[in-house]
Amino acid sequence: MSFWGRISDFIAETVGIDTKARQADLDTKTKVPAFEGKLIHIHEDYWAMQALEPVNGTYSTADLKAFNKILPRYFPLVRNFFATASAGFSLNSRDPYGSYETDAYCYGLDASTFVKVESAIANQNPGLWFILEVSDRKTIEKFRACFQAIDHVRSSRIVDHWKDIAFPVSEHEALDQYLSQFVATLDDIYPGRSDVPSDRLSAEAIDFLENHDLSDFGQDNADALRDLDRLCIQAGTGFHMLYAGGGFFPNGRNRPVALLSLSDLVQDQKTGHGLYGMEEADRTPELLKRYLTITSIEGGGSWFYDIETDCVFDCDWGDEYGMIDGTLEPVFNTSFEFVNWLYAEPKK
Repeated sequence: MSFWGRISDFIAETVGIDTKARQADLDTKTKVPAFEGKLIHIHEDYWAMQALEPVNGTYSTADLKAFNKILPRYFPLVRNFFATASAGFSLNSRDPYGSYETDAYCYGLDASTFVKVESAIANQNPGLWFILEVSDRKTIEKFRACFQAIDHVRSSRIVDHWKDIAFPVSEHEALDQYLSQFVATLDDIYPGRSDVPSDRLSAEAIDFLENHDLSDFGQDNADALRDLDRLCIQAGTGFHMLYAGGGFFPNGRNRPVALLSLSDLVQDQKTGHGLYGMEEADRTPELLKRYLTITSIEGGGSWFYDIETDCVFDCDWGDEYGMIDGTLEPVFNTSFEFVNWLYAEPKK
């Protein structure tokens, strides 16, 4: 500690100031709380603008307990939930008017797809609210099932202040009409997906990979070819052509993700890593050999490559079950499509 730091503590002791308490109070006001695991961070203006309310009265404590048992069937629990003004998104300093929870009961995929359970705070009644923006049909159907399960516990209605509408969940036609506004096609979610070649690497992808400083694309490597054979990745596929040089790849342009290196893929398969969104007992050696996790799992999801079909999937945590049982549609039907799209100039 510096001389002036010791003097400061001496003065604080002399006049009876608890410096540790003072520092803790200062940290509470100025520092973002430490947290582990996934974080959902929204702008405070979105708080409770889409909500569920009981048709009569208020939700009871028993209702909230029931909701917390039901909701994990549809979306994973996220304990870290921040709601701040725009300036609070840097996480370098605390928004004095923001909300920082590390013990939240929020169930969702990201800041645009979740349901949050609120206990009674201040003068507010306990309640449920959500954020639902344009998403794929599978996710929209999860919301439908989620809303209906909540309604089964306690008759509820949806109140959307953005759209200025309210209706009981039990009114199926109204629920259908409401949810249909949020359905997006794969082409909406992955712009340019249908515009790339499916049977060859595009000139645009080749040019980008050959001329990027971080890329080892272009020269076949004997060790890489042996590793591809060990992984059972078929010659003539987009992934075989991409990985034949070994090495590393730059971040994609349509999505800022980096593909794992070939050595990482080999090591993961050897050690039985992958399919982390599934229960450990369900991650059989056969499945781990067939479905390669080709990007990092940070953020609660990953891209997967199905070696047998040459299809590529974009899976949120837990979606691996749908990929395996066929209920989750692949985003790309060939690895050529995926590589060409990943390294294409994004659509404006």
